[in-house]
Amino acid sequence: MESEPTRPSALQDNLEYPPELVLHRGDMLVWAVDASGTLRYVDHVPNGKACGCFCPACREPLIARHGQILAHSFAHDSRAECRWAHEAILHHIAKHLIAKGGVFAVPPRHVVVRREGPIRPIVQETKSPAAIVRPDSVGLENILFKHRPDIVLGVGERRLLVEIAVRNKVRSEKRAQLTARGYAAVEIDLTRDRPETVGDLAAILFGDDSRKQWLVNGKLDLERERLEQACETAFEEQVREYAEREEAKRFARSPVAQLVRTVPADATRFRTPDGSLWIRFVASNEVLIVVEDGARDLLGELRMIATMRADNAFQVSKSTWVRLQRTYEATPE
Repeated sequence: MESEPTRPSALQDNLEYPPELVLHRGDMLVWAVDASGTLRYVDHVPNGKACGCFCPACREPLIARHGQILAHSFAHDSRAECRWAHEAILHHIAKHLIAKGGVFAVPPRHVVVRREGPIRPIVQETKSPAAIVRPDSVGLENILFKHRPDIVLGVGERRLLVEIAVRNKVRSEKRAQLTARGYAAVEIDLTRDRPETVGDLAAILFGDDSRKQWLVNGKLDLERERLEQACETAFEEQVREYAEREEAKRFARSPVAQLVRTVPADATRFRTPDGSLWIRFVASNEVLIVVEDGARDLLGELRMIATMRADNAFQVSKSTWVRLQRTYEATPE
């Protein structure tokens, strides 16, 4: 059902409306709908009220102005201004182009999740390319706004809403409504860069264009959850790494570390099931023990029975050392 986007020019050749037709002349309307709902271009209808056209947004009758000096345009019969007219026209034309072309290019799915870690920033990202969907049906429905129709594509059992924003982008509460209704939705943001011609609009609809973004996509939500969990896992790993680094720094500044660094070559390093220590025979019947890491039970007993030489450094008799070695399963490395 999905494939890579095709070149827009290949689809424009078969348009019912020539690609060079303009979509607007500044704020002037050049498109309308007739009584049957068919799109009509201002140059292709009779002058005045005889045009039989209506505003697709407010449904008020329009007058075709074919003047000799000013460019041709439509005007509301009441001379009122309809703020939705241009967006409604674009939705109607886009609906026609998609139905005629039989395809619509959905934007890439791009998710980035960032989080500051205790050591370095954490970034998780995934991106899938733009793709072509081939809708089974194309229609207009007033879903988000009363006066502005939305393009609704039927793709199998799913419904994809295409929203074209000219004045204002869709707000979060409207997005929540779509999510609650189970729609997927794409927004085409034309608030800053409006297409000038039918061909320009077709290029946006049928190609990979940065003005198209996902408003609602269940797959994006699931992917974001996965990346957020990956960020959380990476954060916890950094927390552990940071704690280990800080402990190493603390130990490096401790008296024990100073003793370990000055232990002569005849000292021996021992391992216990839960730590490590150095021992050195300092007299005929005396042993210096420096607990380097862990060995909490051994350390606790040494503090009760031994002569403390420094923090975590103790002197005991040789016989005591033999007993401690056996009790705490200390083995030389």
